[in-house]
Amino acid sequence: MQASYSARYEDRLFCIDQHLIGSMRNFVYLITSDKQSFIVDSQKDLSAWEKTRDELGSTLKGVLLTHTHHDHVAGVDELAEKYDVPFYLHRGDIRGLNKKSQLVQSRTKYLNEGDKLRLGKIDIEILHTPGHSAGECCFLIRGEKHWHLFTGDTVFVGNVGRTDLETGSTPVMLQTLARLRALPASTVIYPGHDYGATWTTTIERELRESAAFTAQTVAEFDALP
Repeated sequence: MQASYSARYEDRLFCIDQHLIGSMRNFVYLITSDKQSFIVDSQKDLSAWEKTRDELGSTLKGVLLTHTHHDHVAGVDELAEKYDVPFYLHRGDIRGLNKKSQLVQSRTKYLNEGDKLRLGKIDIEILHTPGHSAGECCFLIRGEKHWHLFTGDTVFVGNVGRTDLETGSTPVMLQTLARLRALPASTVIYPGHDYGATWTTTIERELRESAAFTAQTVAEFDALP
């Protein structure tokens, strides 16, 4: 079993449990509202978020995949064996599930820009945010205190995702970042990895501190360390 560390963020209608799991320092998120939960991405160690879900007394309703690079889908086969739930992702990233079980593939449901998934008393809005990969998505909750954005490998604390992998694109990433910069400054960002000084950040902070997040041109982006 892998070591896991966790934190919780609460709004009136929902809570977010953030679990740090695995050698690649992935964050796995449990979003819970009205005794229903979604997982965002998945590591093979299911025990950390399962313990949290048991404590909350919630039922798992589905798995949200920001994209399908191996470290973000490592636990989907195990999940499919234990839970009869759908796996939500953008069609542009389906290639990453090609080697996964038939159970996973048969339960895959495709997301599109602007879709909304109901979870308990909240809606989770789908933003198609390519650049790191063609099908990368961010998941947005418009909470009462703040908006909450799960960014996968699009935005980290103090940095952004690489664009040199298969289906990645720097010009497309710049378009995505321009779109995210327009979100409310107080929007809380929940990244896919623990690569920064803190576990979360905000649009305001990234605008102030991240040269990658504010890059305007391909040349500027490519010159970053």
